[in-house]
Amino acid sequence: MTITREATMTASTTGSRAPGMPCWIDLPCTRPGATRQFYTELFGWRYETKPDIAGGDYTFALLGDQPVAGLYTAPHGHPSQWRIYLTTPDVLAVAARLPRLGAQVLTGPLTLPGHGTMLVVRHPGGACISLWQAAAEWPFLTGVPGSFIWAELSTRDGRGADHFFRDLFGYEQEQLGDVRHFDYSVWSLDGQVVLGRIRMGHAVPGTIPPHWLTHLVVDPDVGTDDTALHAARIGGRIRVRPYDTEFGRIAVLDDPSHATFAIIDPTQAIIDDGSAEVDDPNDD
Repeated sequence: MTITREATMTASTTGSRAPGMPCWIDLPCTRPGATRQFYTELFGWRYETKPDIAGGDYTFALLGDQPVAGLYTAPHGHPSQWRIYLTTPDVLAVAARLPRLGAQVLTGPLTLPGHGTMLVVRHPGGACISLWQAAAEWPFLTGVPGSFIWAELSTRDGRGADHFFRDLFGYEQEQLGDVRHFDYSVWSLDGQVVLGRIRMGHAVPGTIPPHWLTHLVVDPDVGTDDTALHAARIGGRIRVRPYDTEFGRIAVLDDPSHATFAIIDPTQAIIDDGSAEVDDPNDD
């Protein structure tokens, strides 16, 4: 039997977060106009441009008056990929520790006057993560329809990623699966779920690099399935059809800039008493 329940991921609007908590997401767009319109039609986002960030090209996506994401034009030749930021109180101190932890600094520390300082890092899991030290209150609406709720790292070095983020932020690890056949970890801070990590198995083509997958919440009155179909009608693509998990019903989509992201309905999370089968997105 399958029972629906609320997932453990919660809503927040605060600009103050503990070190290691997600504090922002943004997207370099190869088709900025079409991509902004896509997210407006999908989630109701509206936009405000900040003239003092990225030469006036940086646009804040809002739900009501609350920021949910940033969008900007991707540099020529760069792919469009959602980026996740984790908060830190001291970027310079973190930057000094990173080489000892096996990470490589790709960009920064880069200070945006009046906003904060960022650092882009390639961690031992092979993917990139951004670190952000806010100079002032940095509001970020999460956990409500149309906003961020979850991010998941896909990597071939699950153990290396677990150790790196534990050493950097003190993440507590909960192992799901039997490791050999299915290796998934949930990372928490003080009992609050923060991020997920899945080890890519041998069936995943070697051409697929390690990456983060950002999850955005759907309106439960619409649901994951209809949201995915609507996305396909307005210029997106369904990459992975909807499937059920203990966190909610999920689908993976591409937007008009070919950035991949997931949508999730946490109200459709499942609890399995042992007799139900959870959908496998890799099954045909």
